[in-house]
Amino acid sequence: MMLSAILLATALPQKPEPKLELVDELLAIVNDNVLTLRDVRLAAADSFGGQPSPELINRAFTNLLSELLFREGFRMTGGDEAALDNYVSDELDRRAKELGSLAALNRHLALQGKTIEDEAKQIRAFALSLLYRQKEFGHAPSKGEGYKVKMYVSPAEMLAYYNEHLNDFQHEARVLARLITIRPTPEIPDTLAFLKKLRAEIAAGEKVFAIQARDFSSYKPTLGGSTGHFNPKTENRVGQKPIRDFLLQASTGELSEPIPLPSGWGALVLAESVEAEGVMPFSEAQLTIRDMLLKEQAEAIFRESINRLRQRCYLWGPRVDIALDSLVGETSRDPEEEL
Repeated sequence: MMLSAILLATALPQKPEPKLELVDELLAIVNDNVLTLRDVRLAAADSFGGQPSPELINRAFTNLLSELLFREGFRMTGGDEAALDNYVSDELDRRAKELGSLAALNRHLALQGKTIEDEAKQIRAFALSLLYRQKEFGHAPSKGEGYKVKMYVSPAEMLAYYNEHLNDFQHEARVLARLITIRPTPEIPDTLAFLKKLRAEIAAGEKVFAIQARDFSSYKPTLGGSTGHFNPKTENRVGQKPIRDFLLQASTGELSEPIPLPSGWGALVLAESVEAEGVMPFSEAQLTIRDMLLKEQAEAIFRESINRLRQRCYLWGPRVDIALDSLVGETSRDPEEEL
């Protein structure tokens, strides 16, 4: 009987052992904090959208690792998170005021492919590294004071850089103009007659071109009809050939006569500045130079801070050193492998 039961049991199909599935993977440890593959993939999807490539996942890992490292450095030196949040907010307000408004800051960042949120993260990461460095070198604020994170480039430094890199600031011939373009309406059936009267009022100083452009123009009214700097020979920024023809021969400050356009439209053009080919004035290049030199300072502080934290924190992970080496510009290690 027992033998029969054994034979029957061996004849029946055996239930397969349950297969273990890896639901997550530990990638790094910084002191008592852990960073997992799931954390990295979620961060990559949040930052880059869609299904991030292996390259973007690697970038997200490096970003998360550095943020974790600086948070630990800030914590170990007694950093105040609320003061840090206030600094980020104050810095964004300062930049918005410098450019004129929050909307102007948004436009400025959009040209760089960034958002306010991206900029806030970047400011915070930079501030963490700088605050950590300040505390390490004995520059922590006194009791009751806020952190005073300041990066400064003197006018003399900016001018010296400008004079040493004049070739970088060469520009082709260009104009800066304002346009008023209007179409016929029941209120303005004769666009040229309307513009002729408006031209006389502007020329007499009774009205301001930019304000009239904001009120009447179909061309960039929110910018007062401004074209920005461009070369009318090579760029078709204003659309109609008669307008470009005027700008090709205009002198600085010249106000056009009313210009007839197709379908009864009309235009009035103010050539605010006309420049021959040459070097961008220092006054125009100054902000660009300042931002670049500030970036260089921040990168140097960032590299130094990373190296100091590597000595102070417990770090583990098969790719931790590779990621941190990439942040400080070391290339002696093997190329990154995919996560």
